[in-house]
Amino acid sequence: DHWVNARSGVLAPSPTWGSFADGVGTWDADDEDAGAPVIHRGVWDQITPMSCRWYQAVSRDGGPSWQQTWVMHWTRR
Repeated sequence: DHWVNARSGVLAPSPTWGSFADGVGTWDADDEDAGAPVIHRGVWDQITPMSCRWYQAVSRDGGPSWQQTWVMHWTRR
C-alpha cells in the first residue's frame, strides 16, 4: 500500500508498513509537509461483523504524538 499526498497528488516514496494486532490494523507512511518530515498513520479498529472505524493521524515529531485528521465510521447495510 502506498500513501498519496492529497494536496500534491504525489505518491509517497516508500510504501506503508504495519499489521493487525489485537484486532487493530495500523499502517504508517513517511511523507513530507512543507519540507518537514511527517508520518501518516491509518488505523482500522472497532471492527465488528456490522461495522468498523478507520481514522487517519499525522505525527510531526517522529511518532511520540499524533493528531487525528480524518475519521470514518463504516456500517454494513
